[in-house]
Amino acid sequence: MEYLDYYDEEGNNLGFKTKEEIHTEGLWHNVIYFWLYDEEGNIYFQIKKDSNKFCMTSSGHVLKDETSDDALKRKVLEDLGIEIDHCDVDLADSITCEYSETLNDGSAWIDRIKVDIFTSLYKDDLSDFNFDKNNVSGIIKVNACEVLELFENEKGTIVAMVVTQDDSGKINVTQKNVSIDEFLVNSRETAFVKYGDILNKLIEEVY
Repeated sequence: MEYLDYYDEEGNNLGFKTKEEIHTEGLWHNVIYFWLYDEEGNIYFQIKKDSNKFCMTSSGHVLKDETSDDALKRKVLEDLGIEIDHCDVDLADSITCEYSETLNDGSAWIDRIKVDIFTSLYKDDLSDFNFDKNNVSGIIKVNACEVLELFENEKGTIVAMVVTQDDSGKINVTQKNVSIDEFLVNSRETAFVKYGDILNKLIEEVY
């Protein structure tokens, strides 16, 4: 069972509860988002196994007694199988988000989160990845300018490099055309709203 620290609106720690209690009661808690990019201007999206949709390279809750840096290192290792050196990671932004939805069983899911958004320049080989087979199907690598244009126009396709791993652990790399419908967004946002800011920041960084 996962326990999360929770906070008031000013960020004061009020204790800890289970992840389910945090979301049922709508308590403020901390989350990390992580993005890999490379010197050629590409950005890496995770392929989520449960939905087969593309989202940030890695993400997750900050657990009880963890710092955002602790959670970042843990989640990237869990999801992607790579070690992240904090010296090579930048804090790109910190934001707050609030939304709620009704689950299939009729219960409420309330998310009130403070998100630390981290980025890191990836210089290693794709063969270093070792994906969490229960949650991650792989990653796609796309040009940041092209995917930003796709999100702005909301139509068309772009070429993505798809990185997956077979049962023996071998990394396989293929190419495919991807459309905006394959990127993970919720009903209250668009892909441009969800991903546009970080794409612009990384484009500025590279170019």
